[in-house]
Amino acid sequence: MIHPITSQKVIKEKSMYSLFEHYIRQIISFSQDEHRLPESLLLKEKGNLKIYYAPFDYLNRDAKIAIVGITPGKTQAVAALGEARRILERCGSVAAACEAAKKKGGFAELREPLTDMLDHIGLQRVLELGSCSELFEEKGRHLIHTTSVIRYPTFKEGKPYNGSPSFETNTLLKSYLSRYLFEEIRELDPEVLWVTLGEHATKALEFAVRQGVVDSSRVLSGIPHPSGANKERVLYFLDRKERCDLSKQVRPDKIDANRKALCEKVEALL
Repeated sequence: MIHPITSQKVIKEKSMYSLFEHYIRQIISFSQDEHRLPESLLLKEKGNLKIYYAPFDYLNRDAKIAIVGITPGKTQAVAALGEARRILERCGSVAAACEAAKKKGGFAELREPLTDMLDHIGLQRVLELGSCSELFEEKGRHLIHTTSVIRYPTFKEGKPYNGSPSFETNTLLKSYLSRYLFEEIRELDPEVLWVTLGEHATKALEFAVRQGVVDSSRVLSGIPHPSGANKERVLYFLDRKERCDLSKQVRPDKIDANRKALCEKVEALL
């Protein structure tokens, strides 16, 4: 007789890979030389919004920390699709391809500034690591789960989705937020720390808190998004750029307040 809990886990595992299996032919034929994601990977289209499939389905149920961005960009999607194809071509299983794709694509081009900021607030001490860079290496990879407000690559008029329209009011985006991110939060341990990158990820987790999906004590918000366009804010957050050298677009008081609050919250976790 199969134990009920084991049976439920098997069902969830199958569900995790259902979209991957649906798009497996497109994954195998995917070329990393393409300048945009092919329409054969289009999941949903509504108005000027398009959501494409890329293999970001894997859920690390052993994670102690989850990093939340707004949506995977093209670079991350291409990296994930290419890695999934590579595993499948070597006769790897769907499960192995899904896991490898997520590890390869998750914040692929943003890891150095991201882990520098996590170290700067002392999170490596909470995780008992020498540096948070180890989260993307063999030693610490079992501790991290990466995800997004909208799990799959989302574009508005051909450009990466940037928070407009709001995922709280747009029916398509809200459905993806609830169906995927909220379910991921429910699936993982309640003690997982959810680190938000940028204001839109922060708004999503605040929304999740209001909906009773996650406890506010487990949310670490206020870290600037580590994209190249945000380099000045990242450098100031890291105390690598002086206030007097900042452009007018940067709000140093807000960054100072966020950094202080994060450091205090992390210190309380030790």
